[in-house]
Order: sequence, then structure tokens, then C-alpha cells
Amino acid sequence: MHKLQQAASLYIEHGFSPVPLVSGQKRPLLKDWTQYKDKVITDLNLFSTEGLGLVCGFNGLEVLDIDAKHFEGNEFIEFIEILEANGPGLLKKMVIQNTPSGGFHFLYRCETIEGNKKLAKNTVKEVTFETRGIGGQIAAWPTPGYSLENKASSIQWITKEERDILFNSARDLDKTPKVEVSYKAPSKSYNDNEDVTPWDDFNSKVDCLTILQGHGWTIVREDSKCIYLKRPGQTDAPDSGKVFKDSGRLWVWSTSTALEAEVLYNAFALYTALEHNNDFKASSRALSSEGYGTKKETVKPNEAERYKAALSEPIESEEPADDLLTKYLLDPTEDIKNPPSVLELRLGVESFTLGTAGNISLIQGKAKSRKSYFMSALAAAVIRDGYNNNLLKSGIVKGNVLYFDTEQGDFHAQRVNQRILHLAGIPREVGQDKLKYYALRRADTNADRLSVIEYILNRTEGAALVIIDGVVDIANGVNEEPEAIALVSRLMKISAEKNTHIATVLHENKHDRGAKGHLGSYLVQKSETVYGVSRSEDGFTTYIEGLYTRNASFPDLQLEVNGKDVEISLKEATGPEGKEFSPGDLERIAKALVGKTITAAKEYVRDVERCKMSEAAKAINLMEAAKIISYTSGQNAKICLNLSNGQSSESPPF
Repeated sequence: MHKLQQAASLYIEHGFSPVPLVSGQKRPLLKDWTQYKDKVITDLNLFSTEGLGLVCGFNGLEVLDIDAKHFEGNEFIEFIEILEANGPGLLKKMVIQNTPSGGFHFLYRCETIEGNKKLAKNTVKEVTFETRGIGGQIAAWPTPGYSLENKASSIQWITKEERDILFNSARDLDKTPKVEVSYKAPSKSYNDNEDVTPWDDFNSKVDCLTILQGHGWTIVREDSKCIYLKRPGQTDAPDSGKVFKDSGRLWVWSTSTALEAEVLYNAFALYTALEHNNDFKASSRALSSEGYGTKKETVKPNEAERYKAALSEPIESEEPADDLLTKYLLDPTEDIKNPPSVLELRLGVESFTLGTAGNISLIQGKAKSRKSYFMSALAAAVIRDGYNNNLLKSGIVKGNVLYFDTEQGDFHAQRVNQRILHLAGIPREVGQDKLKYYALRRADTNADRLSVIEYILNRTEGAALVIIDGVVDIANGVNEEPEAIALVSRLMKISAEKNTHIATVLHENKHDRGAKGHLGSYLVQKSETVYGVSRSEDGFTTYIEGLYTRNASFPDLQLEVNGKDVEISLKEATGPEGKEFSPGDLERIAKALVGKTITAAKEYVRDVERCKMSEAAKAINLMEAAKIISYTSGQNAKICLNLSNGQSSESPPF
């Protein structure tokens, strides 16, 4: 009997419905294959190809399909951690199959199953987690490239509640860009004297959760970031969407509502959809009649015009031309002293200058890399003239700090404010004497934020350190080159005139370590120091390195958060020469490398295992030699996990 016929016979014996596949492809050979969701093939002669599939929906079979080639980070590890936290022991009920692309099939049975569902996507909307249910099928062992980590015969039945946990754990990894629902507010107000429009006023006062609960939606669970809700009458899924706690916006994935799926709804758009059938003029009139909106006093130019005006006004010199002949001329006989050191790194008697008065710096890193924690430590070092046993030091004796937070709402901004005072050992009651923390997210435009910062700086004396977190929110976009150049020039001018150090914060590009846009490029050029902030793969440690500095290069640092405390220390040395990895170590590490490129895998092993890059490369070579891992084909090959139990693909996994 042909190998595939033997495998098909075993699958049928153990309660599966196999179908032959087109050789070298994942699609069924038979055009009418969907009939086998209710019955099994009796003619095993049909299995004469090189591919075998399993029909989902038969005997309660459903599959979670994890496509690792579309991962952008450690999504698989994050998923396992979330799943274990939400449903301890549920992972052990899964029969897991490895796919040729480095992905996984999680096989299970459940009395409640549906058609195929997309659960999560990456930032470019490629599917990373989806289900194969009624009407779907998967390629399976012994199709070339597919292998089972445990026996197919051990597949278990799970409850509807456990299935909900599995789905929600996958949905938590959705990285789809949250684009707001498209709507066009009335081009001309029914009241031309409106300053704050009814819809803007409504958005500032009402959140989506309140509206949804008024329409019969119910809360099913919540976490630190989101509140998950179920639509009225929903019985076939655990939830329909979620409301983000920080913004109050709604994200819906259910397609069985009056709302558009996979877009963000603000309160006005949601109110219009549910109560005015998406008629924005009608909803605007209704809100106006309820008292929303305020009268305008003056006509404001648009933001782009205001921004250019804000940048251009002070740039022009009002001094006579004759004065300019000497104002910037250096006298070679003058002894110019080093500018005061605002921030230093002290190692015993050795010191490294990080930032001086009259200069600017840049702190760059990916989102959630703990840039704010690093800035909190810098601010504390200036306020108390030393931090972490004087590892961070200031040449300004107990200087004052101005902190401009452009990103966070008042709640989260206050947490950072209070954190800095805690690190500096300053009671909150007298904190404003040393730290003035401004939350500027509420400002209407980027031009407004810039104007506020300039106004405060021009009327504040004695600030040793000024932090602008983040600088993109006082810019007219990161890629507007003329405005970016003008803004950075402006910051340089202010830092020199006020004899202060201005530290700016900017995100890095998604796929490399470059600071974003023309703004980032120009900040790198003009900064005294450029700090690179990155987070370790395990998430516990943040690394700080001096990417560029006009002063002597300083050693790399690491940051760890311990409750309310932020600990700064020298980056731990890599592991000892000749670090050895046991077979158990290799298998353990390999599971964390799934979906990573070879370079990313080496960096992961180096950071997590605290070893040298050469030793990380050796470990990966050993994994390959032991056939623990393999690689996908193509230019950007990614790591796949092979069978961990030593089972040969030639022996039936039953």
C-alpha cells in the first residue's frame, strides 16, 4: 500500500476525514472535497499523490493556523505566554503540527465550531492567526514539510469556554493599524459661529463604552489596556470588539453589527452609526440641539499655516547688519571654557560627559522600549545631583528640570511626574520647586504645543535640563524637511540662549535603528549625544548605548524596573569564553527562535543567554546539526522548529 494510503487509513481509523492534495500544493485534488466534512473517503486509491489534507468540521475538528512568516517580532512566544496565563493547561490539550514555513497548526475538537475566522494580523495586514473550521482544510503529515510534535490520536475535546480563551489569546496579538472610521463631518456648520464643533465637543465628553452599553452591549472581560464587549444577541463568539482605555476608541471585529469591522470608532462616529444611520449632518444637528459645541471668537488659520508662522517669526534677526559682522566671530585669543556638564556617567574617578548646557540630545528607540523610564532616571540625576550611587551625575548642583510630555494623557503623565520625584527623593508637595511637568497632549495642534514650550522656556530661569517627550508632536510631521530643519535649529538656538540642555525623544523606524524621517536625521546630525534605547527579547531589561557622541564614548548601560524604582547599571558582560549549551538548552532556546531570521536569532540568544555573538552563532549551528531547527526557503529565510521528540516522519504519529 502506498505510504499516503496507509496514512489516510490511520487518520480515518482515529476519527479524521483525510483528502488527497495536489502534489506540491495545499489545495485538495478533488473539486467536491467539501462533502467529506460529513463523511469519509472510502476509496483509498485516491491517495496516490504526495499530499494529504484533513477536512475541518468533521467530528468537531478545528485548527488554529499560526503563520509565523508574517511575524514581526516574538508573537509566538507572546501568544504562548498569554495562553498559559489565561488558560493554564490548555496548551497541553493541543496537538501541534509544524508547517514548512515555520508556522504551526494547533489541532483540537470542540462541539461549537464555525467557519474560518481571521483573528490577528501584522502591521501590514498580513494574517498571523486564523482558524480553519467548517468549510476549511489543512495540509497534514506525511505531506512533505509537515511534522507532528505529538500524536494525532491524542487530540482532545475542549469546551466552548476554552475555545474562547484560545481565540482571545490570539486576538491580543493583532497589530492591525488602528485607522479611524472614515467620515466627513459637515463641510459647513448649520451654525457658522461654532468654534468647537458639536462633534469635537461630544468626543471630548463621551466615550464609546457609555454609548455601547446604552445599546445593549455587555462587558465580558477587561485587561490593563482594553475592555472587551459582546454585542446584543451574540452567542457564537466570546466577544465582538474592544474599547481602548487610553483613548476611549472602539475596535470591532464582528461583522454582524451595524458597524464597520476593523476600524476605530470615536464617540461621534459610533453615535452617528447607531443612532443616525451614518448620517453625520443629522447627528451634528442633534448634538447641537443638545447643547454640544461652543461659539468661536476668532478665525484660526489651518494648522500647516500656523506651524510655518510659528517657526518663521523668531528666526529673522532684528539686529542691524553691522552687528552681525561681529556677533558670531570667534576671537582666537579668548579662553573659552567647557560648557557646564548637565549629565555625566561616573565610573570611579573616570567620567564621561553625556550632555552639556547649550546643546541638544536625542533619545531614540522603538515603542515600549522604556525611553520614559530612562528619561526619568536622567531627570532624577539632575534634580538630586546623582543617581544609582552616582553612576549618573550632574555638574549642575541640584538643577531644575522642565519636562514636556506631548504624548500621554494626564493620568499616565502624572505617573511619570510622580515617578521622577520618587527617584529624586523629593516629596510630591514640594516637587514643583525642582520639576515642572507639563502635559501637552490636550493642546489642539503641534503648532500650539511648540508655542507653549517656547512661551514657558522664555519665562523660566534656571532649568538645567529640558525634556521634550516626544518631539514629533511639536513638528509638522517627521518627513517635512524644511520644517524639520527649522525646528531643530530653533531648539539649538533656545538651548544656547537659555544655557540649558534639551533632550528630545523620537521613535525609531520600524525595520531598522534609524530615527524617524527627516526630523530624526537632522536631530542625529545636530545632537551632542544620541542614545539608542532597546529592550531585551525577554522584556525584562532595557539597553542604552551611545549611538553617536561628540564626547568620549561611554560604556553601554542597562535599565531594569523594580516596582517604583528604576535601576541603572553597566551592561552586564557577556557570558564566559567557551559557553557550552546542553541538548536541553538547545531545544529550549529553539522554541523561542521560531519565525526569526538568522541574524535576529543570534541577537536573541546573545541577549537572553548572556553570551558572545560567536557563541550564539555556534549554538544555532548546533541546533541545525542536531536537526532541531531548519530554515524556510527564500532570501529572508526564517527558522522553523523540527520534531522535538525524535519521531521520524516515516513513522505514523498515532
